[in-house]
Amino acid sequence: MTPAPTRRSVVLIEDHTAIRDLLKASIEAFPGYRVVGQAGDVADARELCRAKQPALVVLDLGLPSGPGLSLLAELPSLAPRSRVVVFSANLRPGAVRSALLAGAYGLVEKTAELGELHQALGAAARGQVYLSHFASEAIRRMVGGRSGGRRGVIRLTPREKSVLRGIALGRGAKEIALELGISRHTVAGCRARISRKSGVAGAARLARYAVQLGIVPDSVEGAAEVA
Repeated sequence: MTPAPTRRSVVLIEDHTAIRDLLKASIEAFPGYRVVGQAGDVADARELCRAKQPALVVLDLGLPSGPGLSLLAELPSLAPRSRVVVFSANLRPGAVRSALLAGAYGLVEKTAELGELHQALGAAARGQVYLSHFASEAIRRMVGGRSGGRRGVIRLTPREKSVLRGIALGRGAKEIALELGISRHTVAGCRARISRKSGVAGAARLARYAVQLGIVPDSVEGAAEVA
């Protein structure tokens, strides 16, 4: 008898019960996922993630009992293997930047189609970054603001910066290659050199490194204005 395929465990952190119920039903309708717990506030979320050690966490940033960004920053110590997809109502550019720096693997606004949440969960499960169209636009606005690097960081060539910017926008190697008019092999080479110079590997970490490097600016209005 063929064993049933393993389903990835998911914890939902959202303060509205009706939304949690809708999310649970939707996520469990996707093949390969099971919701193992739900929490509506920060304290319960901490205990739940520590107890369940889920593969994936769907997190609303606008929790009434405390900032979701702070909880996001805590999760690596509570559940080191969990990967977080932010599912929030108001992803302003500053919130997108802060969530990436805090360790989010996915960013999806609540007005998006549920198919985007499915894509974000799949990408996070594979260790990749997923940005919804809205979140990508927020990153583009930041990229267009100021792209000067910080002092004390490693030097990247203009092409390496362009590749890193593409990673920060959640694009794959094929998309970056088409946009820059280069081969996928060249994109892979640039990414390897970036990792070698910075000591940073993996799409999620490289996306956060792009933020830290200044390709996504620090000075963004509305960093704390999330719901």
